[in-house]
Amino acid sequence: MTDTRNLTITRTFDAAPERVFDAWLDPQMARLWLFTVPGGEIVVAENEPRVGGAFAFVDRRTDGDIRHVGEYLEIDRPRRLVFTFAVPQFSPSFDRVTVDIARLDRGCELTLIHEMDAALYDEWGEASIGGWTTMLGALAAQLRRRPDEGNGMIVAPNTVRIERILPGPAERIWDFLTDSTKRRQWLAEGMMEPHKGGRVDHIFRNGELSHEPTPAGFGDSDGPRVRVGTVTEFEPHSRLSYLWPGGDEQTSEVTFELFPQGDAVKLILTHRRLAAPGEMVLVASGWDAHLGVLIDVLSSDVPRGFWSTFQALETVYRQKFGVKEQSS
Repeated sequence: MTDTRNLTITRTFDAAPERVFDAWLDPQMARLWLFTVPGGEIVVAENEPRVGGAFAFVDRRTDGDIRHVGEYLEIDRPRRLVFTFAVPQFSPSFDRVTVDIARLDRGCELTLIHEMDAALYDEWGEASIGGWTTMLGALAAQLRRRPDEGNGMIVAPNTVRIERILPGPAERIWDFLTDSTKRRQWLAEGMMEPHKGGRVDHIFRNGELSHEPTPAGFGDSDGPRVRVGTVTEFEPHSRLSYLWPGGDEQTSEVTFELFPQGDAVKLILTHRRLAAPGEMVLVASGWDAHLGVLIDVLSSDVPRGFWSTFQALETVYRQKFGVKEQSS
């Protein structure tokens, strides 16, 4: 009998066991987090969710395609999932993965056991732990993503538009766009001169926006980072535009439009003159995440995790906009 070594990873989710379990078997959900890495894109997601059924996921990365294959051995929704797993281009060996999900008073706890050939453990054990940890983090972010997130569109060349319904009235929303103290709660503080041609300051402190620690690679976003722009339109309670603060020669422009709808307000955010598809992904993900925090603040809710929301949305927008490489 082949000697084996086990890797065990445990993670809690603020979601029902059924949602967590189904995320493994629904190809449209699984392709957003399973067997992919930041910067990758699942280009094949084939799945037969039955005992004896096979799966194949191909992750397209900057250094080539990585194929993940396996077969389902046990499917007991929502408690237990067992499958074999292999990456043929690296090893012909099939490992065994067991996923157990236990219901908690709030959410659930997932325990993943990855059983691999002991002879391969020294080479692949640490990488497997890191991979599963990253993937389960991505799953948690996707489960937290709300239905109104990820709906941004490319509406013209180099132009992204996002629409959100916010708790009104429009005068209140306007204050959160223009008042430094209120804008700090969801985007960035800074003075704004209330007229066309006026100066707009943004002092970013993204690390303050939620309880989550800033992930590796985004340390400079904790702030303070100061950016300066110029007002191009200022119509109180209705329309605000300004050149987006930055130091690039090609300056972009953001417009906020407010449309009252009973007790709510439709906000249409349009960001123009973006340089490249990768920048459109980054901008759409960032605005969508910031607007989510704004909705929580307006609703007196605890702000959602800013960074996990941003990273989940970045995956969505990379696929939606057809951008292969990680934009950040």
